[in-house]
Amino acid sequence: MATGRRHLEVELYNSMVEKEGTEDEEEAKKAYQAAREHSDHTAQKAIGDKVSSALIDRVMISVDLRLKQTSTSILLL
Repeated sequence: MATGRRHLEVELYNSMVEKEGTEDEEEAKKAYQAAREHSDHTAQKAIGDKVSSALIDRVMISVDLRLKQTSTSILLL
């Protein structure tokens, strides 16, 4: 899916370059900028999701270790 978005971004960039100096130049720039912003937002969200997932995993491991330690302490009593 990301490849498709990147392909669209490249096409819009090429269109912007082709339309330099014409009356359609501003519209092409806006389309390209919107595609870039969407692409950047999508990439940032994916990074954020990975970080969130890693933090959740780390917390779950920590909780699991504490539960095991507590269980071991109780058994030793």
